Amino acid sequence: MWRLFAVLCLFAVPAAADMYQDASNAKLPDARVHLHAQPSLDARDYGMKCDGATDDKAALQAAIAAAQAAGKAVTISASGAVPSVCALASPVDVVAGVSLWAQPGTVILKPAPGNTTSPLLLGLYADNLIYGLTFDGGGSDFANGANVTQAYNSNRVVFDTVRFQNTRGIAFLASTAIRNSGVRNSTFVNIGNHWRATHVTTDRQQAIAYCCGASADSYGNFVTGSSFTDVGLDPTSVGAQKDFLFADNKCDMEQGQLTVFPGGPAFGGCFYSTGSDAVTVIGNRIDGAAGNGIDILDTNYVIVAGNQVTRSGNCGIGVFGATSATVTGNISRDNGQWAAADSIDGAAGICLSNSANGGRVSIAGNVATDDQAMKTQLYGVRVSAPSTFADLRIAQDNALSGNATSALKGAVAYGPPGLATVAALPACAAATKHSVMAVSDQLSAPAYRGALTGGGTLAALAYCNGTSWEAH
Repeated sequence: MWRLFAVLCLFAVPAAADMYQDASNAKLPDARVHLHAQPSLDARDYGMKCDGATDDKAALQAAIAAAQAAGKAVTISASGAVPSVCALASPVDVVAGVSLWAQPGTVILKPAPGNTTSPLLLGLYADNLIYGLTFDGGGSDFANGANVTQAYNSNRVVFDTVRFQNTRGIAFLASTAIRNSGVRNSTFVNIGNHWRATHVTTDRQQAIAYCCGASADSYGNFVTGSSFTDVGLDPTSVGAQKDFLFADNKCDMEQGQLTVFPGGPAFGGCFYSTGSDAVTVIGNRIDGAAGNGIDILDTNYVIVAGNQVTRSGNCGIGVFGATSATVTGNISRDNGQWAAADSIDGAAGICLSNSANGGRVSIAGNVATDDQAMKTQLYGVRVSAPSTFADLRIAQDNALSGNATSALKGAVAYGPPGLATVAALPACAAATKHSVMAVSDQLSAPAYRGALTGGGTLAALAYCNGTSWEAH
């Protein structure tokens, strides 16, 4: 069974950086400024060889200790050949307050020859900027699938203009109480693909994973401006996050799994979120995901805007069990490439479901169509049954023509409106316009669009017109 785990101008969507400003991210160091502002130590002065054979762990650790004591960063420069390979036989701890810099493309950190115990290269703590380095995990078939870099209970850990390649395990794991941290302007190639050798589903891994703990403890994190090519599972997977931003990224996926695992085991998308609050997915380009291109499950307060999603295995955009979601200004086309997708409920440009009353979802200004000669996207918007929403709005300005079967699929059940007394009605304002409530104490028989007066015993329907509540 495949998992469900896994207003803007359509033609003038601003860059995500212009649309989303997070106060915590604004405090993060800009690498271009930081590189010139903070003095640094040269790791070669502490014995780093970067000749591909010598274990450079002790030398790099010594340089980091000296940099922390001096309040400086560490520069790792190429040694002879470019790129130079700096071999590590065991992980390096990048202590709080120390940054590592390299000229992009000149230095590769990689497990040392004979290191068959762990591909873990860096452990990070707080106030770490990692700039310009390439991390090589030793190959898709390395001896084990441990993470290549990881942060635990960390604040302000940022990878900027780095490259991750050839890893069996997760490239960057951020676990438990991670704050104001993330990846930007970086590249991920050939990540988590040991499944090709074993044909075992658990040998697929994400490129970036944020997980564990409570969303109140992990907030302000982000992945922006990065590219992902050939990743075994979701390029970015987040759980228990608050105020997470996934913006301006590019995912070029490959769908070989669709033939290796025809039964459909939890196929990955470009972005997957579960159990999180306030997630923004904006301005991304996604092609060829094996599962849903954007896959959002049980996540509250979601914005999915200005994305371009094509040729996903099942749905282009999936929002399942959200308390509140806005899906607007997206292009989602030619999805449903996985042959078994039709057995799930039918592939669609946008897929929705909600198992409990309370979901408020707006679908507006999207293009969800199929331009292929042999159409695979059955529906523009699909609502899985049974689904119950407090408020679902599929606007007429969505372009849903050209799909294989129909523009829409699925009946929608609406839960009862909230119940209150007239005095207890929430404030009616522009932000709550079109809200509907039921009142239990109307004094007299209500007139259509008339005033509501409490103190009685009559039930009446109350409608917020943007300024005040009126009887309906």
